[in-house]
Amino acid sequence: MDYILLIGNALIEDKADITGQYNFLASHALILDEMAENLKRYCSFTRTTKIEPSPQCLAATMAVKPNILNGIDMYRIYAPLCHNSKLTSKPTKASVTKYDPCRDHYVHAYMNLPEVQKALHANVTKLNGDTDGVVTVSVFVLTLLATKPNVAMTQCQGDPQALAEQCGPYVQRDGPKTDPSQGCCDAIKAADIACICQNIPGDVEQMLDMENLVYVAGFCGKPLDHGSHCGSYTVP
Repeated sequence: MDYILLIGNALIEDKADITGQYNFLASHALILDEMAENLKRYCSFTRTTKIEPSPQCLAATMAVKPNILNGIDMYRIYAPLCHNSKLTSKPTKASVTKYDPCRDHYVHAYMNLPEVQKALHANVTKLNGDTDGVVTVSVFVLTLLATKPNVAMTQCQGDPQALAEQCGPYVQRDGPKTDPSQGCCDAIKAADIACICQNIPGDVEQMLDMENLVYVAGFCGKPLDHGSHCGSYTVP
């Protein structure tokens, strides 16, 4: 019997995904051949080099960015762009013949309304500008921790809600490695991070960058032992 495995919108490997994006740009003449060649020569796009790329790779990717950020929708390169002034009071009904380039922006705009963020206890660290991703991660983590109680919630010291609210922006998946706020450190210091790491739900881990979580814990004075595990991540 033959089996077919269907995966929807999957990101299986960073290297294949990022390399494919740049190959797509080159094949559609959206970047110069020289740019594509420099990317292949200097960038390996592994998880390590993604966090700390070489100077040559950084220069190659920065040279490409203006080409893909100015006037192009990466998911629909031939489609018109959305401008904030074109957002209607309510999302337009999905239509094949009447394409709305702003259809993906309504949730983004709604989640960045001050009253919505206040109601969701999101962006408590008062980050400047839009909080694309941060709100989503914090809300989902809070929801999962609240609806799926496990050993981490019932036996580990600490407040999962405070950790999600205060530290969410610093441990979101594929986020930058940045020093956390004092509020985050206060939540970290009040928690048994080693216990939480050992019992963190798998669906929560999928939305977090465990390497950044370990970094934040160490920065806040609660370093994890070398060789121990935080979720599936092994502390170096």
